[in-house]
Amino acid sequence: MSRKPMLSFLLFAVSLSSCVATPNLHIVNGETQMTLSQSAPISRGVDISPDGNYLLTGGLNVFTHWDISKGILIKRYHAALPQIMGTYLTTAIIPVAFFSNGKYALSGGEDVKVWGLSSGTVIRTITDGPAASIGVSSDGRRVLMCDESEWAFREDKLIVYDAVNGTKIAEWEAGGSGGIIALSPDGEYALSSGGGGRKSIKEDRGVIHLWDVSSGAELKTIQGHSGSVGTKAVAFSPDGRSILSVGGSDGLAKLWDTASGSLIRAFKVSDDRFVGIRRFGGIVNGWVAFTPDGKRIIYMGSDASFRIFDARTGDEIATLVLFDDGKWLVVTPEGYYNASEKGAHYLKVRYEEKDYGVDQFYDVFYRPDIVAEKLGGQDISGLVSVTMKDASKSPPPSVEFATAPVDADRSTEGPGRPGAGLGWFRVSLEFLSCCNLPCPRQSQPRHLLAQR
Repeated sequence: MSRKPMLSFLLFAVSLSSCVATPNLHIVNGETQMTLSQSAPISRGVDISPDGNYLLTGGLNVFTHWDISKGILIKRYHAALPQIMGTYLTTAIIPVAFFSNGKYALSGGEDVKVWGLSSGTVIRTITDGPAASIGVSSDGRRVLMCDESEWAFREDKLIVYDAVNGTKIAEWEAGGSGGIIALSPDGEYALSSGGGGRKSIKEDRGVIHLWDVSSGAELKTIQGHSGSVGTKAVAFSPDGRSILSVGGSDGLAKLWDTASGSLIRAFKVSDDRFVGIRRFGGIVNGWVAFTPDGKRIIYMGSDASFRIFDARTGDEIATLVLFDDGKWLVVTPEGYYNASEKGAHYLKVRYEEKDYGVDQFYDVFYRPDIVAEKLGGQDISGLVSVTMKDASKSPPPSVEFATAPVDADRSTEGPGRPGAGLGWFRVSLEFLSCCNLPCPRQSQPRHLLAQR
């Protein structure tokens, strides 16, 4: 292999491997702590459906459809990768957006396509040009995309298309926006930022630019976030009167008045500071948006999690995680979760300085009903039946299946001394069967081992 192709391959491998992180879980349930032992892919494009019940998340060569009203994953779709050229082009991350009242989805990357969410197929292509980020007006008639330059000496372009017939409405140069863009609900204005530590100089990385779509004229600049990373994500409020931004160095979400550019309020959304999670050509961008009713904020940062916040108080409502293997998990700040089959396998619990597997407290924390109520903005205090404090007084045993030796005694075994307590035991399949308990289906005899 020649040196040039080898270098290209290594850069591609680095870019893919760097687009994963291990999400942090912010648990506020007494002395209970939860951590994840598995990394997850970092998404670049995310969007919320017009009714606020569904979420699209873009990842490495895929995008995913979620039902966030119930906290479940619906389906994953595969889309084409953008080509890797030059130094700064975003690699292998598919930007996404809902389209036409949430019945369809737009995907960027190598081109911009319209997908039918019910059929899972591509319906048409709006443009063959590459799109590092995309945004759609609330009426679905205009699509904003960022044609991100792969070279440091070239500016990124913002382009607006008519979503119905695919004609170009406007195009202008926007500096090193890094794909950090947003389109106003009425499709008349656009936001961009030079954050992410990419091509822009340090002084410009926190600046938020407000553009007039029809003319491409810059209407206003806002000094958003300080620090070496600057502004990581921008969004308009549902009524267009406010601008929301998130900083990569300060970890703050800031709400700005669109007309005056003045700061309304700020609150913390991240404590990872986006340090050490980098892609080829820069730090991975974040993403933030309001739900259509303006009551909640969904934020995606560099730890590969999707966090839902109360827009008024700044309190976290839930964290969504999609793992590399397709498993998913939704966790509330109280530690209650919903998950796909084996999706909670990577979830670890620590209570009063002792470590447990989450399965040992399944009845405490596996509460899809509480997760759904929490996501719906309801009070969950009346739904809590067993607390971690109560369950920890008599923690259940950890259980695992092990293959029995060929000459093993298939009877129940134990310490066999009255009052000695239970140190370990074995239960045969015959015992489980006679008690009408489910048995593991195996081709050879197995015993159930338990240890306290």
